[in-house]
Amino acid sequence: MFQAPGSLGQKGSNATLYPVQDIFYMLGAVVPMYHKEKLQKLPQLAAIHHNNCLYIAHHLLTLGHQFQGRLGALLCDRTATFVDLVPVFRRLGTECFLAQMQVQKGELLERLSSARDFSTMDDEDSYAAANRAVRQVLHQLKRLGKIWQGILPVNVYCRAMGTLLNTALAEVVARILTLEDISAENADRLYTLCQMLVDEGPEAFVPLHAEEQNRPFREEVPVYVPKWMMFRELMLVLQASLQEILDRWADSKGPLAAEFSPSEVKNLIRALFQNTERRAAALAKIK
Repeated sequence: MFQAPGSLGQKGSNATLYPVQDIFYMLGAVVPMYHKEKLQKLPQLAAIHHNNCLYIAHHLLTLGHQFQGRLGALLCDRTATFVDLVPVFRRLGTECFLAQMQVQKGELLERLSSARDFSTMDDEDSYAAANRAVRQVLHQLKRLGKIWQGILPVNVYCRAMGTLLNTALAEVVARILTLEDISAENADRLYTLCQMLVDEGPEAFVPLHAEEQNRPFREEVPVYVPKWMMFRELMLVLQASLQEILDRWADSKGPLAAEFSPSEVKNLIRALFQNTERRAAALAKIK
């Protein structure tokens, strides 16, 4: 019967080193397959498995050196380590959690797909559907925040939540950019929906661990959410006049130009404003 490394004796040490390695190989091979369905469906279990794999990988770095004195003369004179297993367990933990992230991204996009493309916000049913979709996205983010806080390391947790929030914002931006006609009422309602995401989305990052709670988390949101500034610029455009849009474009040197291409800004102007000479003059300045 297998003995724990702490109980290895000189006589059986040579014969026990390889069974120990085999146990780690079996652990890495069996757990992901046996619990495959649960690891895909339960975000909490995926986070725990991720941590377990990284914890094992960390200790495998020094396990051979830690018990080198008990491995007998033959192995003691050589380098008997488990370092070759470190990338295996790191990969297992990372792949499992990335797969769970893909599941969560798919659910976010599915919820936003029920928003009817944000195209007819002046219709009460369409606006209600879009409002419900945004609420469901925020609920999913907050639920994941509660599940993963206390399990994932803070840096991994913030990157994960930032990636998911970024997915939602990028999808909303993409849908609004495809709109060909945005009335004043539609623009106001789109702005309201976007404001919900701006107000409540960052709440997924708190509360952090005790040592992190005093950090100004809202200031760090752009670090973890690449589309954050683009989303804020889009909100400004939805409420801006032609001159304000040109001021933010600033001959392709302003904050609007940093987030959107000339063609995207032109499409927004065409959708938001009627075809007038002022609009034509503004379009000519977007280069």
